[in-house]
Amino acid sequence: MRTDILAEDCVMPFRAALEGGLHMIAQPLLEYRVHPSMFSARRFDSVARKDRLYFAEARLGNIEEWMRCLQLSDKATPESSKRLAAFRELRRFDVEGFHSSVPQLMRRALAAISGGAPLRATLGVLRQHIKAAGHAEDRAEQLLESDRRGERAS
Repeated sequence: MRTDILAEDCVMPFRAALEGGLHMIAQPLLEYRVHPSMFSARRFDSVARKDRLYFAEARLGNIEEWMRCLQLSDKATPESSKRLAAFRELRRFDVEGFHSSVPQLMRRALAAISGGAPLRATLGVLRQHIKAAGHAEDRAEQLLESDRRGERAS
């Protein structure tokens, strides 16, 4: 078991399906509390950048674990391996996007798409990272301007 898997509830059903043991039932088996501070209840824009990076890394870890489980099973086909590899490219692009400039993002998006990442999903991730980069540049510009005027940064 990998220690970097954040959402084991995403990995366990995949493992069960590979072993033929996944069955859906309509009856709820447990209760859970839903509250506004849950990560999944918040809008992407309102989540701190470090939290978004943390969850992007967790999603990449999930896919890498799915790939490992698939290879260990006798269920791997070239098509299933190819599809998971394409989604791994998308998740790698997402993680790398947190540390990239806009030109780097554009090059990396093209590489991800060339590597098989889904076009629409890759463009969605690209848009989010460019939007975040724009906000960071706007904030940096505000801080520089206040510094030029001798104001205290807020």
